[in-house]
Amino acid sequence: MTDQQKVVWIIDDDPDIRKALERVLNLHGYRSRSFASTAEFYAGAKPQEAACLILDIHLNGESGIDLKRQLSRSVPALPVVFITGRDCEANREAAQQVGGAGYLPKPFGSKELLEAIERATRTRS
Repeated sequence: MTDQQKVVWIIDDDPDIRKALERVLNLHGYRSRSFASTAEFYAGAKPQEAACLILDIHLNGESGIDLKRQLSRSVPALPVVFITGRDCEANREAAQQVGGAGYLPKPFGSKELLEAIERATRTRS
C-alpha cells in the first residue's frame, strides 16, 4: 500500500468523534487529518492526496451530501464513507445517489469503520 492509499481525511463537527476516529485510524496504520467543517476542509486539505474521506452527513447546517457532489466534480475517484447520527432511509438513499462508498450510522465500531475504508479504497484502485 502506498502512502496515498493510507491517508484518510475526516470531516465531522463533533471534536470527540474526530479525535476517536483519528486514534483508531492511526492505531491501524493510517495517516489522518480531521476538519470541523467543509470550510476548514477546503482551506486546508488537498483531497487528491487522500485515499478516502470519512464525511458526516450533517455538519452544523452544512450538508456532507452537497460536499460529496462538489468533490465529484474535482476529484471524482475519491471514495467517501458517510457517517451519521441520524440514520434514516432518506440519508441512506442520498448517500448512495451521490456515490458514497460506504455508510455507517453512529455509533459504529472500529471494525466496521476499517472494513468500510478497506472496501472503499479497494474500489478506487
